[in-house]
Amino acid sequence: MIVVDTPGARESAALLAVVRHADAVILPSPPAALDLAGLARTVRDVVRPSGVPFRVLLTRVDPRSIPRAEQARTDLVEQGYGVFSTIIRSYAAHEDAALAGVPIGAYRGRYASEADLDYRRVTAEIIRDYVTGDIR
Repeated sequence: MIVVDTPGARESAALLAVVRHADAVILPSPPAALDLAGLARTVRDVVRPSGVPFRVLLTRVDPRSIPRAEQARTDLVEQGYGVFSTIIRSYAAHEDAALAGVPIGAYRGRYASEADLDYRRVTAEIIRDYVTGDIR
């Protein structure tokens, strides 16, 4: 499995090139309305025309507003999008680990274990669904 991180803008040449050659696409997005509108345009203009299976990963979710993220997930599912069960919560530990030059799993600051657990959960979900062929 190879993961390629590209700019998410639908005008991005890198995104277009990667989608054309991908077996599946993961589209990270915060659950805010403006972010989801941009996501919808990218799906409409780039991802769906390619025919490549995709799934949305809700990211940068404020731990105090999990219900808002859950509502965004419900809305996306109702619009026919595949959405990961796991969400990636936003913690200062993400920035602190990056500034320290270590991955979140090696960082020992406040909320680092929770941040690491989110990534472990989504990794397990990706592997499970990729193996079963259910990455849609």
